[in-house]
Amino acid sequence: MNKFDLYQDITNRIIEAIENGTIPWRKPWNINNGVCALPINAVSKRPYSGVNILLLWAAEIKNGYSQSQWLSFKNIAELGGTIKKGEKATKILFWRTWEKDKTDDTGAVVLDDQGQPEKESGCTVKYFNVFNVEQCENLPQKFYENSAMQIDENLAYDAIHRISKGMNVPVLAGKSDKAFYSPGRDCIIMPAMQAFDSIDHFNAVLLHELTHSTGAKHRLNRNQKGNFGSADYAFEELVAELGSAFTSASLGVKSFLENNASYIDNWLTILKQDKKAIVQASKLAREASNYMLEFDLLEGAAEIYEQCA
Repeated sequence: MNKFDLYQDITNRIIEAIENGTIPWRKPWNINNGVCALPINAVSKRPYSGVNILLLWAAEIKNGYSQSQWLSFKNIAELGGTIKKGEKATKILFWRTWEKDKTDDTGAVVLDDQGQPEKESGCTVKYFNVFNVEQCENLPQKFYENSAMQIDENLAYDAIHRISKGMNVPVLAGKSDKAFYSPGRDCIIMPAMQAFDSIDHFNAVLLHELTHSTGAKHRLNRNQKGNFGSADYAFEELVAELGSAFTSASLGVKSFLENNASYIDNWLTILKQDKKAIVQASKLAREASNYMLEFDLLEGAAEIYEQCA
């Protein structure tokens, strides 16, 4: 499959999941206690990235897997395991970077001012097959042990404090009955904590707005100029939705299935118009999540939440 078809196929898989009522970045409450753990390679323990997270989450939800651990054919063979009869692989993307000497139209190597070959680089992408550990037999027992994250909403709340403090984004709770990021003031306005069903619900909404704040010019400098209803606005909302989902998975914040029909329609419109949109949005969302999580490593973050009557 060539690169053009690959992007379209990936997009079609995400569209199909959404149209069938499954939003890949939101898990039902009965799986892993509502927490969407980041999918990892079961051997290296390295998390997958970008759109691969969505593809693996979608497979976990569709097939009812409780594990978020995945293996390649090679991993399974080296562990002495086998694939259960009838099981099919989940296809994800594998990116390989390359560098070579730059050549002109005649095939001659182009030299720089010092007489050294100029270089050009790029990357190629192809499919890579992986299997959930629940699709495998005869693996060492440790690979079947439940990997679900233990939930502590108060610890997640503290981590989000550190992120907010590190990013220097004040969070003003109780100032409005709506949650939003104010670019002009570079702060987040939130309803009072009591307006939410739980601390986790507050955390999930706040992480969405914090993801928006990562796009400020002095941070990651994303395009946030779109007006409500525009394609740019909808794309930024998709980035914030994915970024908060990735960060929630890292911090153990539960998913909340508030499926706003207008947002879902906007996401579908974007995906149907641009086959690369989901890959690009996932990449930007992962960058935003990584940016936020670095601030969780800071210690001694002071209280910045302003609880208002």
